[in-house]
Amino acid sequence: MSQVNNTLLFGNGHLGQFLLKILPEISWTSRSKNGGVHFDLEQSESFELDDNFTTIIWAIPPHQKTINFFQNISKSTKIIYISSTSVFSVGSINNESEKSPMTKNAKLLDQVESYLQDNFPLSIIIRPGGLVDEKRHPRKFFTNAAQMKNSHHTPNLIHTEDVARFIHHCMDSKVKFGAFNLVAPMKKTKKEFYGRFLNDTNIQYLNDDSTGKSFDTSWMNQLNFSLKYPDLFEYFKN
Repeated sequence: MSQVNNTLLFGNGHLGQFLLKILPEISWTSRSKNGGVHFDLEQSESFELDDNFTTIIWAIPPHQKTINFFQNISKSTKIIYISSTSVFSVGSINNESEKSPMTKNAKLLDQVESYLQDNFPLSIIIRPGGLVDEKRHPRKFFTNAAQMKNSHHTPNLIHTEDVARFIHHCMDSKVKFGAFNLVAPMKKTKKEFYGRFLNDTNIQYLNDDSTGKSFDTSWMNQLNFSLKYPDLFEYFKN
């Protein structure tokens, strides 16, 4: 059985739908008993993973019971865990940078990351920036906002399809362990990037002395991976 057929996707949401377009053969979980592999995170302690599944893609949002689930999974299972760049606060960041989660969700993500890296030799952590695509179009992000805080910061975004493509790349390559910050290069500020969608609004752009986040993307070359949508400013130009 191929690795694709051995893979079970947890979290058949927005990202999951993109992934299933690339890998329609993989199995997926559902809260409903009418489709997919039945799974309810609230009852994860009683879930038994079929021996046929040797790879798990975890794309479920932060939850207090996530670690409980992984405690019952064989440590030889390959885990691809979708985290977030929110585990970092500010500064120039690479894949080895020390994490500094500030929010409750970011702290939950950090806890799971650490647990997986300590207990699963075949764990891959993917930390995407904010997901954007035609459905999650940037024009919607500040539609009803009166203010844009830190408008001088650089937005950290990634096209959803590129996240799905990198997941596929991790399954189809020699990548076996590690944590990767997946962000599209951006030279525009938030005001420049989002502002062109807000010309007819009265939004107030706020600046202060705070430092934003910038991510090193040179590691992609080392893994022979390239983004399909590296220039999001150009992609959303029209």
